[in-house]
Amino acid sequence: MAGKLLMAKRPHLYWTPCAAHCLDLMLEDIFKLPFLKRTWERAIKVHGYIYNRPTLLNMMRHFTQRKELIKPAKTRFVIACLTLQRVHQQKNNLRKMFTSEAWSKSKWAKEADGKKVAEIMLSPSFWNNVLLALRFACPLVKVLRLVDGEEKPAMGYIYEAMDRAKETIINTFGGDEDKYKTMFEIIDARWEVQLHQPLHAAGYYLNPAFFYKDGARMKADKEVWKGLVDCIERLVPIERMQDEILHQIALYEEEEGIFKKDMAIRQRVTRSPVEWWKLFGRETPELQKFAIKILSLTCSSSGCERNWSVFEHLHTKKRNKLDQKRLNDLVFVKYNRALRRRYMNRGKCNLPATKFAIITNHAIKLNTEVSSDYLARRRNDFGVRYVAAELRDDGDPAGGGGSDGGGGCYGEGGAEGGGGSRLDGGGAGRRWWLAWVASGYHGEEEKEFPLVMYGWRWRW
Repeated sequence: MAGKLLMAKRPHLYWTPCAAHCLDLMLEDIFKLPFLKRTWERAIKVHGYIYNRPTLLNMMRHFTQRKELIKPAKTRFVIACLTLQRVHQQKNNLRKMFTSEAWSKSKWAKEADGKKVAEIMLSPSFWNNVLLALRFACPLVKVLRLVDGEEKPAMGYIYEAMDRAKETIINTFGGDEDKYKTMFEIIDARWEVQLHQPLHAAGYYLNPAFFYKDGARMKADKEVWKGLVDCIERLVPIERMQDEILHQIALYEEEEGIFKKDMAIRQRVTRSPVEWWKLFGRETPELQKFAIKILSLTCSSSGCERNWSVFEHLHTKKRNKLDQKRLNDLVFVKYNRALRRRYMNRGKCNLPATKFAIITNHAIKLNTEVSSDYLARRRNDFGVRYVAAELRDDGDPAGGGGSDGGGGCYGEGGAEGGGGSRLDGGGAGRRWWLAWVASGYHGEEEKEFPLVMYGWRWRW
């Protein structure tokens, strides 16, 4: 209701709900179905029984080759799907455990709860319902990962992703509508009423990877075309610009001009839609600007929530006098380092090795490659300070001789960091983002503090 009132007040603005939240509500509605709810509760019972008994947990790890079961969370229904998926992956190993000699001779096999857990694990109906739940939920989890990810804006993909999820469910049940009719009613109740917006249809139409793959069906789809026209009318207030965009859409549809170049054709799939329009939409500037505006939008507020969590971590009751610019710098460094670490763990980040400056008391050693883990593990006597600064060479030719320093590091007990410094001098104008860790001794107790990110800049 609030979104509709906002759109009524501002006629050239679109409000859309968080796609990740809506998909989570879909999964919640699905797991409210009686047979799936009972299956989920039984999976929670099995997980809790095993993990609350260390010796039994070691037995399970022996049979699963040290593979863990994902901890369930009653308010996170994606976790419900992932937990059931892991249980299903370990189906044979879990059944072997509960039919093994080690289990039959254990004290748990004689307990009432142990007998119930073994009965669940050996029940064919339980495993059939687990498989059924995964067939319904896994396609939606894939869509959720798309809209909740940080790799690319999902506006150009969510419409097609929902269609593909439905097609996957249909194919899984061999087109038997009676088997998935109830599930589609749950999905459509959220998609049609709450989640689906003209922006999603417009993003789908302007995504070259989808349009040129199945353009005939897309042109014939009245819902998609209506969504595109609605977005043009709402987001482009000038009538002359609207007419120009419609004229240039015809060039885009007929694949004329630069759109038919081999390079443009090859990169429809390899590049993101925004990058593709920036490179190949220059002959249609009005349409290019409109397409980039649509395709750059995010579908989910998860990124904002993660950013707010970083703010909450940095701005605490003890540290509440940071000015806004400094706080923004701290959040920028901390969030992007975590983002980079996630991408490196997934093997999707090919950034060069990080360069650091190590500052011990007043000695500076430049371009030393060292990991933040090393800094966090480093133990030193009280009074010695280690400062790490990540190199960001932005080519700023800032000159100016001399240097001035302010702030610095201080420590009490086990050492606590604060303040910072800035050095300006001639040269290449390189900027260093500082991160420092200080550790030391507090009386007889050796104490170490984790790496703390700070947004100070040093320039040489």
